[in-house]
Amino acid sequence: MHFCSQGNKDGLCPLDKLEATRKKMNCKNELHVIDGGDHSFKIGKKYQESTGVNQQAAEMEAVKAIAKFVQNSIAGTWT
Repeated sequence: MHFCSQGNKDGLCPLDKLEATRKKMNCKNELHVIDGGDHSFKIGKKYQESTGVNQQAAEMEAVKAIAKFVQNSIAGTWT
């Protein structure tokens, strides 16, 4: 099983390339995208101002996605 959290503005690993790699994987995998986030998940001020998203909320959503993945992995259930 594999979990990945990724910013959609990550210049080091564009989402289309990551998606192509995920399709080749044989194991269960999930992707959580942080809108406006870069490789370090940092969301630019302009993006935050234009969308109303803040860094802490975006990071908390990523933590929740990770926790759900771990919980499902332990329980052997997937939604």
